Amino acid sequence: MSVERHKPLLSTLSSQPFEQRCIFKLIQELRKKAISFPEMFSACDISRDEKVTVSEMTKFVEGLTPNFKQKEIHAIMSFLDLNKNGIIEKNEFLKQLTKGEQTMNKEKPFSKENPQSKTN
Repeated sequence: MSVERHKPLLSTLSSQPFEQRCIFKLIQELRKKAISFPEMFSACDISRDEKVTVSEMTKFVEGLTPNFKQKEIHAIMSFLDLNKNGIIEKNEFLKQLTKGEQTMNKEKPFSKENPQSKTN
């Protein structure tokens, strides 16, 4: 397929804030591996204290895929950390990932990840 055909989608994604693009990238990786958001939280929460730290998030993401840079992991943490205390509580985690997924589905209505939203 030509680049022109994908140009609106590419320009839409590149115009998104960096944090949001990182969340989209994470969600795509989770979908590829069929990992739900609650499963991800449990896997990240190594200390089992119902909170995720930067260190725990880094270990999970690096185990998920080597395609994330440290600045992308920090952007994910920033997006998920609603109260900006440096730690992600479970409710923040699930709320923000769900919000990111909803935004991603709106931005990419004809993607492989979201085939149900194709219009006939």
